[in-house]
Amino acid sequence: NQQDVERIAMNLERWRWVPSDLGARHIVVNVPSYTMQVVEGETPTMAMRVIVGAPETPTPLFSDNMTYVVFSPYWNIPESILREETLPRLVEDPDYLARNNMEVVGTSGEAVDVTPVDWTDEEATKGLRFRQAPGPENALGLVKFIFPNHFSVYLHDTPGDALFKKEQRTLSHGCIRIERPLDLAEYVLADRDNWGQPRIVKAMHAKEEQTVRLTEPLPVHIGYWTAWVQEDGSLTFTGDPYGLDAKHAAA
Repeated sequence: NQQDVERIAMNLERWRWVPSDLGARHIVVNVPSYTMQVVEGETPTMAMRVIVGAPETPTPLFSDNMTYVVFSPYWNIPESILREETLPRLVEDPDYLARNNMEVVGTSGEAVDVTPVDWTDEEATKGLRFRQAPGPENALGLVKFIFPNHFSVYLHDTPGDALFKKEQRTLSHGCIRIERPLDLAEYVLADRDNWGQPRIVKAMHAKEEQTVRLTEPLPVHIGYWTAWVQEDGSLTFTGDPYGLDAKHAAA
């Protein structure tokens, strides 16, 4: 029908947004299907479910190169989350920081004593940076995969594995949570000496941040395709969680 034809046209248009050369090996995240694929040539070699940004904090659509992995990462809490979520919780619950393994650092990077701080006073909290220490409860899980970009978006593990069972997975602040981080870490470090599964698992549980560079940059493409053709030639449609089909059709 005409509506399906329009959706296909919108998706073809969005393919024009990604580089014509995706890379011999690359990662594709399709936001509306909540999936990530590792592709070699034109063959998917790994696929997993992902969690993407909520409609009010959407995952941006762009391409960049993954260059390093961080095991046992700190989570540096972004300013927007700090103001809208963390500080209001601290006002109601003074034990929130300790219970969530969070620490406060000043401009020098040193941990500061926050006992005298009035969390309702915006001036008193200026210049303070909040971070969650590495560990199994860390919001980034046990590993993050970095492709430096001005959106501050990356792939990462999550302690909330049960959320992958949800059908609609628009649940993050914009970053992409991945279902099988150990498998991806093994894949991207396969050509690094001595970085097999035992060492990766040890690094993930070390509770001490460690950065490992990839031998070669790995292109990552974050796209938005609500229609595509399967290998058997059948056409698949997904939902449109950000309403982009309608917006682009109107444009």
